[in-house]
Amino acid sequence: CVGSSPMGVGRGRIEVAVVQAPGVSPIVKIEPSSSSVAEGQSLDLNCVVAGHPTASVTWYRRGGALPANHQIYGSLLRILEVSAADSGEYVCRVSNGAGPKEASIKVTIQKSHTPSQGPVRIDSASSFITEGQSLDLACQVTGLSQPRVTWYKREGALPANRKISGLHLRILKATVADSGEYVCRVADGDSGVVREASIVITVHSSSKTSGVTPLLWIEPSSLSLVPGQALDLNCVVAGQSSATITWYKRGGSLPAGHQVSGSHLRLARLSPADLGEYVC
Repeated sequence: CVGSSPMGVGRGRIEVAVVQAPGVSPIVKIEPSSSSVAEGQSLDLNCVVAGHPTASVTWYRRGGALPANHQIYGSLLRILEVSAADSGEYVCRVSNGAGPKEASIKVTIQKSHTPSQGPVRIDSASSFITEGQSLDLACQVTGLSQPRVTWYKREGALPANRKISGLHLRILKATVADSGEYVCRVADGDSGVVREASIVITVHSSSKTSGVTPLLWIEPSSLSLVPGQALDLNCVVAGQSSATITWYKRGGSLPAGHQVSGSHLRLARLSPADLGEYVC
């Protein structure tokens, strides 16, 4: 409070702490208090326990099991890419000396209005060819009624010696310069939905030349995983099987539980702290 007079201004303050009485069940609530999300989105539910920030929280789904794609971080329940089957009543149960206390929330998953569509992928006999050979790539599209396919090379132009026929891309007498990531872009004429698939192509030189920097890439080239899964990365060095390889994480150190074996990096159990860019 602030008081003023001709003599000046005075201030006073008091701190009030509200402590849960012993033997009294805590107040439990779920944030958000109601939830309706669209199919394919992620859902976050947080169990808030008044006066007990370190209370033990257990999540369950009334009348069924938690979805397979769920994650739990302390009091937070996260469901990734929800589907209509994930609708239902979710309950957080808190235990303390006064006995268990529960709060629940009914979750409704709204059906997505996006038209169903199958995957887009690229088929190739091999992603590694020798200079002078021909390369054939086929863009496989399912679930789209009127697909329009466009081929391009990421961070570069398609080779001059290419031939495109419908869903197929052919590169005649490939050279080392033709190495790179090729992308098949598919647009649905009915819905306007656009999807892409890509493949990394490596063209090996037909003759070994000393003093040339070898081609490097990581398999897989990109990853999206959930916590608890294992991650395996392999550093591939074209034409240099005995090369010395070092792994590091850009802007930080490799996770404590990592394993390096030759060109392979393995993270046994992923956690959110492992998110980042890994470099060989």
